[in-house]
Amino acid sequence: MLRRFWSEGIAFAASVQGNRVSSAGEVRHVPIGRTAPTAYATNKMVSAKYTVWNFLPYNLLEQFRRIANFYFLVATIIVMSINSPVSPWTSLLPLLFVVVVTAAKQGYEDYLRHCSDREVNLAPVSVIRNGVSQELSAERIQVGDLVMVACDQDVPCDMVLVASSHPNARCYVTTANLDGESNLKTVFLPGALRNVRAAGQLMGVKGVIECEQPHPDLYRFYGRLELSTPVAAPPAPPAPPPAASHSAQRTSIDSLTARLSQMMFMEADEEPLSSPLSADHLLLKGARLRNTDQVFGCAVYAGADTKVARNSLITRNKFSAMEKSINRLLLLAMSCLLLLVAASVVGSSLYKGSDAMASFNDAHLGDIEDMTSSEITNEVLSYLILYNYLIPISLYVTIEMQKFLGSLFFTWDNQMYCSDTNRTAVCNTSDLNEELGLVEYLFTDKTGTLTENSMVFRRCCINGVPYRDVRGALRELPHGMATRASADLDADLGAADDAADLSAAMEHFLLALALCHSSQMDYEERFDELDGAEFQYSCCSPDERALLLACARFGVVFLGESSGYYVVRVQGRVKAFRRLEVLEFTSERKRMSVIVRDPSDQIWVFCKGAEATVLPLVSQGQKTRTMECIHEFAMRGLRTMLVACRRIPRQEFSAVLQAVRSARCTLAGNRESQVSSACLAVEQGLTLLGATAVEDRLQPGVREALSNLRDAGVKTWILTGDKVETALSISYSSGHLELEAEPLFVTEHTSATAVTRTLRVIKDRLASGDNYGLVLDGESLGLSLQHAPDLLLDVMVASPAVICCRLSPLQKCQIVRLIKNSKHRPTTAAIGDGANDVSMIQEAHIGLGLMGKEGRQAERCADFAMARFRFVQRALLVHGHWYYFRLSNLVHYFFYKNVVFVLPQFYFILFTAFSPQSMYTSVFLTCFNIIFTSVPVLVYGLLEQNRPSYQLLQYPALYKRHQGNKLMRTGHFITWLAAGLWHSVVVFFVPVMALSFNTVILNNGSEGDMLCLSTLVYSSAVLVVNFKLLITSQYWTLPFLLSIIGSFLLLLVINLIYSVIDLDKLINQQMFYVYLELLSSPLFWIITFLSIWVAIMPDIIIISIANFKRAQQDPTYKYTSNICCIQTKKKWSRSVRTDFNKRSGRVSMMRSTKYRSPLQPLPLNNIQVSQTIDIASRESLTADSNETGSAI
Repeated sequence: MLRRFWSEGIAFAASVQGNRVSSAGEVRHVPIGRTAPTAYATNKMVSAKYTVWNFLPYNLLEQFRRIANFYFLVATIIVMSINSPVSPWTSLLPLLFVVVVTAAKQGYEDYLRHCSDREVNLAPVSVIRNGVSQELSAERIQVGDLVMVACDQDVPCDMVLVASSHPNARCYVTTANLDGESNLKTVFLPGALRNVRAAGQLMGVKGVIECEQPHPDLYRFYGRLELSTPVAAPPAPPAPPPAASHSAQRTSIDSLTARLSQMMFMEADEEPLSSPLSADHLLLKGARLRNTDQVFGCAVYAGADTKVARNSLITRNKFSAMEKSINRLLLLAMSCLLLLVAASVVGSSLYKGSDAMASFNDAHLGDIEDMTSSEITNEVLSYLILYNYLIPISLYVTIEMQKFLGSLFFTWDNQMYCSDTNRTAVCNTSDLNEELGLVEYLFTDKTGTLTENSMVFRRCCINGVPYRDVRGALRELPHGMATRASADLDADLGAADDAADLSAAMEHFLLALALCHSSQMDYEERFDELDGAEFQYSCCSPDERALLLACARFGVVFLGESSGYYVVRVQGRVKAFRRLEVLEFTSERKRMSVIVRDPSDQIWVFCKGAEATVLPLVSQGQKTRTMECIHEFAMRGLRTMLVACRRIPRQEFSAVLQAVRSARCTLAGNRESQVSSACLAVEQGLTLLGATAVEDRLQPGVREALSNLRDAGVKTWILTGDKVETALSISYSSGHLELEAEPLFVTEHTSATAVTRTLRVIKDRLASGDNYGLVLDGESLGLSLQHAPDLLLDVMVASPAVICCRLSPLQKCQIVRLIKNSKHRPTTAAIGDGANDVSMIQEAHIGLGLMGKEGRQAERCADFAMARFRFVQRALLVHGHWYYFRLSNLVHYFFYKNVVFVLPQFYFILFTAFSPQSMYTSVFLTCFNIIFTSVPVLVYGLLEQNRPSYQLLQYPALYKRHQGNKLMRTGHFITWLAAGLWHSVVVFFVPVMALSFNTVILNNGSEGDMLCLSTLVYSSAVLVVNFKLLITSQYWTLPFLLSIIGSFLLLLVINLIYSVIDLDKLINQQMFYVYLELLSSPLFWIITFLSIWVAIMPDIIIISIANFKRAQQDPTYKYTSNICCIQTKKKWSRSVRTDFNKRSGRVSMMRSTKYRSPLQPLPLNNIQVSQTIDIASRESLTADSNETGSAI
C-alpha cells in the first residue's frame, strides 16, 4: 500500500522533472555473475557539487546570477576602467566579502560531501565476478557482479537478491538511510532461485536479469529473471528435535515448519526457469541487512543509476513571495539609481550651459572646449559609481544567514517537542521560513494527520449481522444498537460468555482476515507470546495490525509464514495454507487479494478492500444488510472495509496463474494495468463475508488547532481517501466543520451535466451567507476538474469548509494546484504523514510533513516536519508570524540605510556644481555596509518579536495582518524610503548649516574642510541608522543591545585607527589626525547629537502616537506613558528557545536578557483579559493597520 502511494508521488515528481518511464524498448540486460557487455555507470558515488578544479568558476557563476552581485561586478569593472572618483577597492572589497563568505560556506558544505563520498566509495566488499571471488572497494563494483553482504552491513548498490542464508528464501533489511523507516522489511528470493543458499551454488547459475532503466522511484522495480538451467535443490532439511525449553505447542509448530520445508523442496521442480521481479526482490543501496547471516545480490544499478542517487537529483524549486518582492525592490532601487544618475547628468549639462558657469570660465579658465563623447561617458559612469551603494550588496548574504540561523529556533522550540515520539520539529528548507506567516489555505490529510493512525478494532459485520469486541470475544449487537454508545453496550453485553466458540461464519470471516495481508510475524517474539494476548507483527499499515491482533484475540492467530505457507492457529488447531499468489494493493484497485490452498487441497481467493471496489465484484452474500452496517459504522467515524472470498476450480486457477505471471514478467510500461486485468479475472463472482470497522482516534489538540487556524484566516481543507461518512464524522468531531453547519454534497455523480448542475445550485446557496460545508468525492471531483474547473473553484473558495473524500494522490495534488494557480494566487500549505501525501506536499507553496507511522516519506519530502498536527498552529501563528515580520523589516531596513548613506552624496554633488567626486573616503565607503551596520540588523532579524508567543496564540486573528504579503507592498517600501529621505537630509544639511555659521570647528582654530564635513555626515549617518533600528525594535534583548553598542564602538575605534595611520600613499586619501581632532571639538559632538535628535525625534513622536491609538483600540496592549523606562523585572514573554529539551539529551543554553523597547506598549499584566474581551474588540485585531516598526 505504502509503496504504491509512494510510487505515485515519485512518478508525479518525475513527470514534473521530465524523467521518462521505461518502456519495452528501454530494457537493461544484466548477466548474473558476469561483466555486462554494455558499459553502465560505475559504482562511484559523487554527491559533491564541485571539484578542486571547477569550484572557483562554477561557484562564481552561481553567485553572479544574482542581480545585486552581478550589478556590483559590473560596477567594479567600470570603476577599474575609468578615471573613477573613488578607489576601486570601495567596490571590490564589499563584493569580495560577499563572494568569499558565500563561497566559504558552500565550499565547506561540499567538503563534507566529499568526505562522505570517500567513506562510501572506499568501503571493502566481497564480489564474485566471472566465477572469481575477490575483495574490492565499493566504487569498483560493476553491473552484473555478485556482491556479498553480511549481517549489519549496508548494501553497496542496487541489486537483485539471488542467494540468502535465511531458511525461508528471504532476508530482512532496514531502510532508515533511505526513507527514515526503522521497521524491518522483507526482501524475497525470486522463485527460480529460492533454493540457492550459499556462494557455491551461485557458481553454477547461468542466466540474465532483464529490468527497466534506472529511475528515482524507491518502491517500483520491474524485471524478469531468465535461467539457462534450473538450480539444483539442496537436500531437504531434517526435522529439528524437540527442545526441552519449549512447550508441546511449540514443538508441534517446529515439526510443522520442518514438514513445510520438506514439502517446498519436493515442489521445487514446479518452478519455471523464468521469474518475474518486483521491488520485493530488490536490495536498495543504503539499506542495512538485519536478522540474516549473509546474502548475495546481482548488481543491476550502480553509482549514479542507483535509486538513492536518482532521488538526490530531484529538487523542489520553490520560491517564496519574499524572494519575488526582493527582486522587485531591487529593480525599483536600480530605477532610483538611474534616476539620480540622470538628474546629475542633466543638472551638470544645465549648469555648464548657464551664464554663471560661462562667467566663471571667462574669468578664470578662458575658452573651454566642448566635452567629448568619452568624457561624457566617463562622467555618466562616475555618477553611476558614486550612487551604486544604493543597491544593498550584502542583502543576500545577510538574508541567507538570517534564514539559516533562524531555522534553528524552529528546531529548538521545546513547545513543539513530542514526548511520545521523542521528536522535535525539523526545518528541511530554511529558504521558506517567512512563507509560514502568509498561509491562507491549509490542505490536510485525515488518517495519521488529524487522527492518531493507531487503529483499534471496534466492530464488524458477518453475514449482515453486526458484532462488537467485548473483552476479547465477538458479541452480536441487537437490532438498533449499532450506533449506541460504548458504555451502554458494555453494560448490556457485560454478562456475555467470553469463552464461547466461534461459529463457522465467524471462523471463515476471521480466517480471511488472518490470510489476506502482507504482514510478517516477528520471529524473535512469536513463541514467547503464543499464550498471551499480544503478538508482534511487522505490518505495512496500522489497519492490518489492528485486524491481525483482533483475529488473535478471537482465536484465529496468524503465526507467520514458513517456506511459502501461511501458518494459522484456529481455536487451538494449527493449519498451514500454501501461498499461491498475492494480488497486491494499489491505489487504483483499492483492494488486496491472496490465493491460497487449504489443508484439504481446495484453492481459495480472499479479498478485502474499499466497498467501492469490492462490492461490484460480489455476486453472493448479504450485501444490503452489510452496507447498512457499514453506513452506521461510518457515522461513528470508523474506518470500514469489505471482506469477500471465492473457491476457485483447479483448472481456472491454472489459467489465472499463468495470466498473472505472464503479466508480471512483462517489461512494458503498462505492466501494472496488465497485472490488474489478470487479477480482475480471478476476483469476479465473490461471496461477501462481511465488513470490518476500526477506530482511529483524533490526535490531542486537533480541535483547538483547527479553531485557531480558522480564526487566523487560514482555510483548512480535508483531503482524504476515506469514504464520505467517515470523513464527515471526523470533520464534525474535530471542529473542522461546525456543528450547526449544513453539509452540501457533490457526490456519486457519473456525468458532467449532473455535477455541473449540482455545483450551480450549491453556488447559489452559498451566496446566501449561511453556514455550509462542501463535501466532494473523487469521482465527482474528477468530472468537475475536467468539465467545470472554474465553477468548481468558485464553489470551493466560497465554502467555509471543504471535505474531499475518496481521493487518489494525484487528485490531492490537482486540488492544491487549482487553488495555488487561482486568480488571487494565495499562499498554500499541505500537511500529511504518508507516501500518498507526497505529491500535494511538493505541490503546495509550503510542505508540512508529519512524523507518522506509515513511513517517513512525507517527512523527507516536506519543507518542515513535526510530530503532531497541533504543532501547526505554533509553526504558523508564532514562528511564521515572527519570520515574516523580521525578514520584511530587515529587507526594508537595508534599502533605508543605503538611502541615508547615498543621498548625502547626491546633495554634495549639488553643492559642488555637479562635480562627480566622492564625499566619503574609501574606508568609509567600504566599512558602512560590511562593519558598521551589518551585525545589528542580523541580530534584529533573529530575535525580534513584535508580539509575544502567548499573545499570537491567544489572539489568532493577529495572523491576518500579514496575509497577502502586506508588509512587502509598495506603500511600506515608500514609507521606509521617506524615512531614509528625511534622515539623509538631516545628516547632511545640519552639519552644512552648522558649518556655514561657524567654519571654525577644530580646537586649534582651524576651519573645517571637506574631510571634516565628510566625517561629520558619515558619523551621523551611521549613528542615525542604528538608532532607527533601535527604536524600531519592539523586543530588546541583550545581544541586540550589545550589537548596537558594538557598532558605535567600532565606529569610534576604526576611525581613530584610520586617523592616526597615514594611508595617503596606499589609498590616495588623507585623513591623518582628522578624526582625532574632531573628537576633541565640542562643536563636533553638538552637531552629531543635534543631527541624531532632529532625525529620530519625528520617528519617536509618530511611533508614540501610533502606539497610543492602538492601545485605545487593541485590548492586548497597555500603553505606558513613561517613554524612558525599560522593563526588566516582569518578563512578559519567553524567548523562542532558551534551553534545549532535556529529554532529547541537549544541554541548556544561556538565557538572554530581554528588555522591552521604551517606545513600545507593554502587555497587560493580567492575562485574564481573554475572559472579558468582547467580540468587537477581538474583531478589531483584524484591522489592516501598519505594524509598528514597518513605518516611520
